[in-house]
Formats: sequence, structure tokens, C-alpha cells
Amino acid sequence: VAEREEGGARSIGTDSGQGGEQDEDAALMFNYDDTDAAVALPFSSATTFVMCSVQLQTLKLTGEAVPKNLSKLNEVQVEELLEVMARSTKFAHEFNDDLALRVELQKRGFMQAGDGSGNSSVPTLLRQETLALSKYLSLLFRVDSEAQRAKGRLALSPESHAQVKRRLETGLHQLFMHYLLQDRMFTAENEQDADSTHGGPVVGGRDESDVEVDLRFFTPVVLLSLTEVLEWDVAVVKENLPWLYPLLTALLDCRSREVHTALRLIFEQKISTLLGLDLEAA
Repeated sequence: VAEREEGGARSIGTDSGQGGEQDEDAALMFNYDDTDAAVALPFSSATTFVMCSVQLQTLKLTGEAVPKNLSKLNEVQVEELLEVMARSTKFAHEFNDDLALRVELQKRGFMQAGDGSGNSSVPTLLRQETLALSKYLSLLFRVDSEAQRAKGRLALSPESHAQVKRRLETGLHQLFMHYLLQDRMFTAENEQDADSTHGGPVVGGRDESDVEVDLRFFTPVVLLSLTEVLEWDVAVVKENLPWLYPLLTALLDCRSREVHTALRLIFEQKISTLLGLDLEAA
């Protein structure tokens, strides 16, 4: 952790060790004044920053190391790991969802420079939430896949495997519904902006709204999840179709061309096969 003093204020961040540049994934900045910090906040900004930075790096390492060593984990360890990652995602989501708390923290001088997620100065944990969610879902896909193989590297009891499937269904449902809600809010914002300018062009630059920032962070997670679905065998898609199909069709309402492309591939390569359609002949 590097401390840079300017006057009476300090800016605390992580030093990458390369020419003094900061690690982008840990670019969480907390600006505070030593004389007021203890009164304004009931916790240490520096300590919180270190904890957030460690969490980010731990999530990255977990996502890289666990899939390679999945066969070395027993059933209990897998369940504990999934629960920890689920709680990490839930904590960051609840913080991001609590606007009143974030505004109050901003008033008290916490995390004023943001976390690199956009121009809004209101504190967010979007990087933590999306990173934790992406690693959590990726692990669920991997565990489910290994458990289904006859000679897979992971042996789970039927009860544990069923729990993994429930986690995956719930995780994808929450992700896709959140993404759709934010997308619709963004559409409403654009329509409101158009009405306020009477259809004319917007003069001057415009900062990203909170909804735009949210979509920018969550779009890669949605694409990652759809790519994982595309890797499923047709038999696995058929097994999960009762809950998966409504989610896929709902996502067609979003504006993202990248998401539409991923959905098109799933419908062409998986759904069409289940329907007995020969798209190449057509």
C-alpha cells in the first residue's frame, strides 16, 4: 500500500511496483483528512481499502487456481468454497444496492475518487461484485460439468450436485434479470433525455450515468455465462431448458449486440437441434 501525502490529505492506493503505476484491478481510492477521518467514519479507510484490494486479488487467484485443482477438493470443501464466493457476491451486491448508505459514505469523505467504475463519486463495489459473480458462476459451471461426467475429476453426491444445479439456476436468473432491469432503466433515461431536448442533439459532453456504468460492468459477466451455456451438450441444455429458455428469450429484449450474437449462437446450435431443425439445409 502506497501513501502519498499532499498537504493535510492522503490518497491511499496500491502500488504495482512498475514505475509507480497503480494496479487497475485494485484502483480503489479513499481520500480523507487525518484530522476528520476518525470522527467522520467509524472505521479506518486505509484498512478497508487494503481489505477490498486483498479481496479482489483473492477472487482472481481463486478463479485461476481452483479449476486446475478441482480434483484435489472433496465435496465438503467444494460446498464451502461455493458458499464463501456466494456470500462475497451477495455482500457487494447489497452494498451497491443500498444507495442511501453509499450517499452517506460519500458525504463523510469515503472513497471520493471512486473505484474506476465511472464518473460517479458515490462509492461502489461494482468491481468486487462482478468479479466475484463471474468467478462464482464459472466455478458452478465447472463443478456441474465435472459432476456429470462418468469419469469426471470431481465426485459429488446426488444431493450436493442438485444443490450446485440450484445455485446455478438461481445465479443466472438473478444476473439476467438484474441486467434486463438496468437495460430498461437506461432506455427510459435515453427517452427522458430526448424529451427534455425536444428531439434535438445533446449539446456538450455527458458523464456516464450509474445505469450505464452498471451495464458496462455486467455485460462481460452476461456474455461469459452465455458462452458457458453454449459449451453445454445438447442433452444438458434439454435438461435445463424449462428454466433456461424463459431467461434466454427475456434477454432478447436487451440492446446489446454482443448479447444478441451470443443468444443467436445458442438458438442456432442448441435450441434448433432440440426442435429438430436443420438450419444449414434451410
